[in-house]
Amino acid sequence: MGIMVMTRAGGVLRQSGPAFEGDKGKTYARVVVKMIESVIKGIEELEEGDSLKFLRMRTKKHELIISPGKAKAKLPFFDAEH
Repeated sequence: MGIMVMTRAGGVLRQSGPAFEGDKGKTYARVVVKMIESVIKGIEELEEGDSLKFLRMRTKKHELIISPGKAKAKLPFFDAEH
């Protein structure tokens, strides 16, 4: 479990929890930026003028809740097995 606050460019502003320790935080930030960019492009293709406000993704092991803002994104990270 953990939480990360990052810039829209992928810079880590604040992180806590074992999920983001060491280089894991930078890796998550880089991947989340790619996911946000991809989802934003898809939304724009579907509906002009629409925008991403909240994204929730669950895998077998983890749950990501992404709340992108204009300048930064908040990324709470949960263990999906509990």
